[in-house]
Amino acid sequence: MDTVSLKNYLSDVLGREQALFTANQILEDIKLRIENPVVDNALSMPEQPRRPARVYAPDDGILGMIFPSKQRLLYDEYLEKIKQFNADMVHYDTQMERYLELQKAQQVILTAELQKKQKDIDTFIKGTQSTLESLYAFDIIYGKYRYFVAIASICEYFQAGRCSSLGDAYNLFEEELRSNIIIGQLNTVIRELQQIRNSQYLLFEAINESNRIQQNIANELNSINSNIISANKDVVNKLDELKGSIGKSAKSSAMTAYFAREAANNSRLLVEINRGNYGLLFDKKGNVIYSGSRE
Repeated sequence: MDTVSLKNYLSDVLGREQALFTANQILEDIKLRIENPVVDNALSMPEQPRRPARVYAPDDGILGMIFPSKQRLLYDEYLEKIKQFNADMVHYDTQMERYLELQKAQQVILTAELQKKQKDIDTFIKGTQSTLESLYAFDIIYGKYRYFVAIASICEYFQAGRCSSLGDAYNLFEEELRSNIIIGQLNTVIRELQQIRNSQYLLFEAINESNRIQQNIANELNSINSNIISANKDVVNKLDELKGSIGKSAKSSAMTAYFAREAANNSRLLVEINRGNYGLLFDKKGNVIYSGSRE
């Protein structure tokens, strides 16, 4: 397999590895949101009325004995305030009940939307994993190196002109791992991302891009239900509007755009595979010439 064809193949494999990594990161975020649903603070909690300060009856206490007329007047005013307070409390209880119902409805609808997204991402992950397995099935890459970190390094070696064969790339990868020049564990890479900027630049760039995509989607999820309901509205009349507002927010999303693009990449690669040996052509000596699509 010539070097140019191999570079194209490695680039396609790396693209699928990165897409899987990004999708799994987004999926974990959504799972956490489903487990701990937090709705946007679009609702204003009703303010509880304050109980008036107590005033004693004229015949109850020393002030009533000394100033009976004034105390009677104060006590009558107090009774009126208590009457108003009781009425306000009835109104408050009603408003609080509606507030809690709306908040619960918002959580239920938001969770349902997140679960739908989770299902869509699960489907995408399965499709991308299948595409990646089909690429690996050509046995161009030795099984030991079929993972994100290794593929990124091997791809970088070829792009930087540091090797011209997979055997050399494997040896270089192993040597740099032993010398602690590069990091082999993805979890460690994520924690110490800035440290690999020079030694594993292609992986650094791929994870940075994934983080940027994930952050854009996280910001979108944070605001998916903002400004869709206001306080003190009747629950029954607002539920349809609430559902519609969330659905509208979800349609034109960064998440939709990203997964649509990556699903299209999967489809294009599958076309290459189904076309016959993934578009792999053979020269007269039986060497494989890769002609897969570049992303």
